[in-house]
Amino acid sequence: MLKQFRIQDIATLDDERIALTINKALRTATSDCSNRPGVNKSRKVTIVLEINPVLDEDGMCRETDIDVVSHCALPKSRSKTINMGVRSNGQLVFNDASQDDVNQPTLDEAKDGQQEPNLEE
Repeated sequence: MLKQFRIQDIATLDDERIALTINKALRTATSDCSNRPGVNKSRKVTIVLEINPVLDEDGMCRETDIDVVSHCALPKSRSKTINMGVRSNGQLVFNDASQDDVNQPTLDEAKDGQQEPNLEE
């Protein structure tokens, strides 16, 4: 039976797969808010209806094909900043006991003197 398409009909299209996909994107955005409450940026769920004309042999549009495209955009994940030293051979080194300051001496170095890490050539 033909019926007029309305936005609430999305829930019935494609055996409810379209609505399930949109709901999944909503859950993903909401979960990210709970998992990263300190990230004060928007989470975006975008739903786009792409309506493509289907032309008949006379070049008239009597039908369309519709694709429902949903997308969830989350703020980028960013680690804390790790301070690293640069060596002349192009290698990076970090202080595993003080990742904020590569030059911070540690107690084990005070006893033995500062040691340069064993670097690969």
